[in-house]
Amino acid sequence: MKKIFFVVFIFFNILTFPVESNANTIMQLKTDYSELNFGEEFAVTLGVTGDKVSAIDLEIYFDSEKIEYISGPENSNYVDGRIKLAWYDENGKGKTDFNLGNFIFKQKQKGKTYISIKGEAYNEEGKVINTEFKNLQIGELKEDNKQEKIIAQEEIGTSTDENNALLKILRTNQEEIIPKFETNIKEYYLTTNEDINKLDITAIPDNPNSTVDIIGNKDFKQGKNIVEIKVTSQNGKNINSYKINITKTKDLEKSNTNLENLAIENLILYPSFDTTVTEYKVYTEPGTEKLNILAIPENPKATITIQGNDLLKTGDNEILINVLAEDKINCITYKITAHKRNNEEQQKYLEQEKEENEKLEVLLENVNAELETENIDNQTNLEENIFNRLDIKYVILFIIIFIVIILFILNYKKNKTKK
Repeated sequence: MKKIFFVVFIFFNILTFPVESNANTIMQLKTDYSELNFGEEFAVTLGVTGDKVSAIDLEIYFDSEKIEYISGPENSNYVDGRIKLAWYDENGKGKTDFNLGNFIFKQKQKGKTYISIKGEAYNEEGKVINTEFKNLQIGELKEDNKQEKIIAQEEIGTSTDENNALLKILRTNQEEIIPKFETNIKEYYLTTNEDINKLDITAIPDNPNSTVDIIGNKDFKQGKNIVEIKVTSQNGKNINSYKINITKTKDLEKSNTNLENLAIENLILYPSFDTTVTEYKVYTEPGTEKLNILAIPENPKATITIQGNDLLKTGDNEILINVLAEDKINCITYKITAHKRNNEEQQKYLEQEKEENEKLEVLLENVNAELETENIDNQTNLEENIFNRLDIKYVILFIIIFIVIILFILNYKKNKTKK
């Protein structure tokens, strides 16, 4: 008898057990180019893969000093240094493995820069999907067959300008220098242990006929050392000097000048914070006099001082965040260019923001209307399915109970006959 009731209980729970699922998707910026020349245009594609997506609201950030935004899809708009894009699936069913469109940029300066994305994606129920954003670093070679052919070419400068006194490549055999190498950045930092007395330095000029001299790259002393890479143009008229500030120490932690985090209240840094990136840009309103900067060092005993963050003027302001290591020798500077909008820029920004918000509201209304219609249909189907499941469940349950009663009666009669 107990076994029969136990089977009924298990069967009932199986019929009513809920099923859950998690949604995941990836948004990635991609491009086919390898290396750009000044003034050259290139296309960046925003691809979406993973689970189905019904609506997307996101922003694309880039350094407007190094690349210029030319055009994008109809559902995108350029607002105050960033591209805003809103999209939804007209069918309301959701899509997967598709492109949101091409964005055209133009190279303004040589060197590495970043294009990054932030935002949210929604499923057909209007819920936020767990989304991974993959940004794009301009100038970084990709790991595919096409790019492997270009690596050998990159080791050789291609400029024919006789006045060119710039480096194309700078690297060492130690950990990556900070910041990451860019042609127009002239000062770098590196911390080494006390066993290092010189570096293996690869310094390749942009013009292969330029001359490169490396000075001070031997017999490092304890503490601070400076290696100078001097580049002289082909015609001898121009000279550029790149410096690597090397701190030789037996205690790497005490010489640590890295920031663990850098953020500004209510503002977005471009590019997104990275320990190896030392230059950033933000945009702020006309009434802003000072930024609320959060700068946290990896070594809590390091000292941080901030310069240029008082009485911000209209236009560009240079704010320096100096990190002095615990050993009081090693120091690094992070720079933030804060652009304070004037009244005309602010008005234009507010108008564009309002326009974008109106588009977003219309988008959300359309999505919600479609979702509501679909939810009503789904609810009706769900109620019918539940009703049918309940009917079947109770019929089966009634049959089992009826069998149990019959068995009980037969068992009772059998015992009575024995008596």
